[in-house]
Amino acid sequence: MNKDYIIKERHRVAEVIKARREDLSMTQEELAQKSGMSRITINRIENCVFSPNADQLYIICKVLGINIVFVPNEGI
Repeated sequence: MNKDYIIKERHRVAEVIKARREDLSMTQEELAQKSGMSRITINRIENCVFSPNADQLYIICKVLGINIVFVPNEGI
């Protein structure tokens, strides 16, 4: 798998999380408290320093009301 593809997808996930959090007028601290993670972890995810594992991603998405949909991608 292409490393550039992975980096692009990491940025896409980070952008969606941050945009939704901001749409809800939620601070990183509030998201951290509601998700059981630290504010530093949320900050690192939103700034693409850290990729959340599946469990973390599911929790963040649940708190933010984001549905995760898996669609086959023939281009990978």
